[in-house]
Formats: sequence, C-alpha cells, structure tokens
Amino acid sequence: MSIERYSPEEPQSFEETVNGTIHQVTAKFDNGVAISWTIDAAKDYSPLKCVLSQNDKILRSVECDYEQFEGTWFSIQAIFFENGIEISRIQVNDASFSTDDDARPLSPNDLGIFPGTTISREKEPYSKMWDGEKCVSLKDYFDAVKAGKVNNKEYENYLRRTEKGGQGSRPKKFDDSTYGLVDVERTPGLWVEYVRRFIRKNRLDTATSRKAWRVHKACQTDALKYLKTQRGAIDELDRELEKARAGGESERNAVKAAEARRERKLGPVVKIFEDRLRPGLTKLVKTKEPAATAATPVSPATGP
Repeated sequence: MSIERYSPEEPQSFEETVNGTIHQVTAKFDNGVAISWTIDAAKDYSPLKCVLSQNDKILRSVECDYEQFEGTWFSIQAIFFENGIEISRIQVNDASFSTDDDARPLSPNDLGIFPGTTISREKEPYSKMWDGEKCVSLKDYFDAVKAGKVNNKEYENYLRRTEKGGQGSRPKKFDDSTYGLVDVERTPGLWVEYVRRFIRKNRLDTATSRKAWRVHKACQTDALKYLKTQRGAIDELDRELEKARAGGESERNAVKAAEARRERKLGPVVKIFEDRLRPGLTKLVKTKEPAATAATPVSPATGP
C-alpha cells in the first residue's frame, strides 16, 4: 500500500499488540498518518489486513484471504477499499512453487517498475522506494529527487495520467450494454464482470459479496478446465467458421452448420453458467438475512 503521497517521511514510532496468533502492528507518522498490518503467525506471518489512515480516518485498506499450495500459504483473494468502498479485487485459483519450469527471479527493472514505486521486502518493517537501482527510504528517495540524482518524471506522469482518468485509473462509469448475455454465458473470462454487475445491482454487502465470488470461482474453474481440454477442437472449429464466412452469401449454410457445431462444443460451458453460476448468485439474494440487507452496501470490484 503506497503512503508516499500522504507522508514522505519515515515512521516516528511502531506499536504492536498480540492476541493469540494475530499480531497488530501500527506505524505512526508525525502528520497523523498511520499504517497498520494485521498479521497471522499461524499462516507464515501473512498479512490479513492493511489499513492506511490519517487522523483516525481510514483512507485505504486491503483485506486478504489465504490457502495453502504445496505447503506454502499464498493469498487467494485481495480486496481493495478506498474510503470504505470496494474498488478492486484480485483472485487466484491455483498456485505452484519451486518447479523445474519456474522462470528465473525477476528484478524490478525486468518488470518495468520505474523509480518512485514502493517496494516491500521480507523482514523490512515498511516499504521503501525503488530509485532505479536499489531500494531506499522515502526520505532518501525524495532527497535524491530534489538533488537531481533520480529522475522522477515517469512516476509524476503516472500520477497525472491516473488522476485524469487515464490508463491505470478506476473507470468512472460502467455501461451495462458492454457485454451481451449470449457472449457472457459462453465466455468464462467475462463472468468476473457479470458477477460485479450482479453485486452492484443487488447492493450486496461484503459478506454476501464474498459468497458470490466463491460461487464464481468454483464455476469459472470448472469451465476453464473443460475449455483447456477442448482448446484444439474449438480452434479448429473457429478456423472452419472463419473460412466459411469468407465465402460470402454462397456459404451461408456452411456458416450455420459451423456455428451449430461450435455451439454444441461450448454447451458444457453454457450449462455451468445457466445451471450453477446464475442460479447460485440469485439464491444469495433470496436468502440474504434481514441484517445483511440493511447493512451498508459496498461497490463491486473493478478488476480481479
């Protein structure tokens, strides 16, 4: 979680409380800014929640859920909030570690990370800044920028672009006509947006929204598994359909036949959507407890 826009200084103090396996660590700054981490020692000291606040007002936060993959605790879901409103969500269906085909370790430069980006490392109490060659403290970074030793232009351009609503910023409006239902039910990749719109339309609270995303995960996992086994056949049908369409009016019957074969091949995916995803979400609305209905709603995620 980035804090340099709120406080370019280093923390003045740290506080820690422990309740069983749960550690609460808070870094406090001299301008009222604080950042706290809720850490579970039973899950390899993984952060369950991180909160950025100023004068006791929560500005941003992120909540994480974990599962074990090959004996390693790894985040399967991260939900990001701004001023209490959910703005994005990241989900992980599967993870693998230390296999023979793992790629070599990547440096920040390999990932295209530019100077001014905050970098968190294991065993360091707070984030540092990447200056293009190494990680430095927030104070050292901004001192180097003032001295002309670090070019901060790319970071400034990024901030300017996102603040104006450009690439990397949250969309101000989502048009419900973006996707048609026919496209959605055949395309598991669009199910994420379908679930977001469902949450928004029905004003689901956080707890019910999480249930909706669990329904989505189970359905999408099975659909993608099926498509993986059928990828070669579907690609062949796509080529066949493209060739028929290129023939113009004389190939109208061939186009219809190719479309029908493709529809049959995608039938199991449509069935997952129609028999499991859509009714599974609808059931959540019908079974919501009165207290949940009255709870303050949150906006759905804008990206998994």
